[in-house]
Amino acid sequence: MKSTPRKSIDILFKLDIARINNHLPRQFKTLETLLKEDRPSVLTKDGTKFIFDRDELHKVASVLPEEFYTQLKLPFLFVRRTDLGKSIFHLNGGKLENFLARTLIDLIEGPINQYKIFNADLPHYFYWADIRAFRKKFKTLFTIGFSASASTI
Repeated sequence: MKSTPRKSIDILFKLDIARINNHLPRQFKTLETLLKEDRPSVLTKDGTKFIFDRDELHKVASVLPEEFYTQLKLPFLFVRRTDLGKSIFHLNGGKLENFLARTLIDLIEGPINQYKIFNADLPHYFYWADIRAFRKKFKTLFTIGFSASASTI
């Protein structure tokens, strides 16, 4: 098979994105597990530790019913999607993570319950202003990854 310049660019681009995302978690842990750890952390792809602030974990625990501690996976992973437009981030995770992230930055008000979480039809997209609001309140609960198609460069 003959290699074209476009294929070579695509391969290099994918390698660059992988290198840029070396800080992302290799694993995710439940809130329940993290609250039990002396030094709550997860391993990253490059082998370093992503360390959580215990106070931030307790803030999450204070708004989330205990029945969800075993389901919530942390850290929140927001992926910058250049293929979707300027300053758009996709939240990796399920309905629980999406609902809770929106609740934590006051996009959704009121107590959290199972009906609200699993019946809410919320987009998994966040804008730069949302990420700033999240970062202002929580320094260690999330990380940002990068994704793009080579056709956007």
